[in-house]
Amino acid sequence: MLIALAAVALLGVLVFSFFGYKRPAKQPLISEFGRYQGYTENAYDGAKRVSDYLTLSDGTRLAYDLILPTKSRILADKPLPALFKYTPYGRAWTVFDKTGKNNLAPLGALPWYYDPLLRFRAWATPNGNVMDALFRTKWLGTW
Repeated sequence: MLIALAAVALLGVLVFSFFGYKRPAKQPLISEFGRYQGYTENAYDGAKRVSDYLTLSDGTRLAYDLILPTKSRILADKPLPALFKYTPYGRAWTVFDKTGKNNLAPLGALPWYYDPLLRFRAWATPNGNVMDALFRTKWLGTW
């Protein structure tokens, strides 16, 4: 009798797991500019900009930024594919100088609410006082 009850219970579990278990919906596969979803899990959860200079043979120094992926704020430590982006101007700049003067204000008329929003961003976020490609180009950090 006990074996028969165990067999019925096992059969019930098998039937429920086959017919009654609701499987998670499969993500649609998307691979287009700025969007990639459903193929693999994200290996990284953030990005960090690292800046330095490359000295050419004639002594000219070129500034460059590396945008490296991070996992729990730890930089990736293995070779990865690269994306090259060139800009002759506006690579990165500091929003407020050491005295608190807004460095963006002389570039053009900003709406009245920009200064308080920029000050809050500079105070509340890591590297919030820097305008760089990661801030201006949202999709760059996900690549």
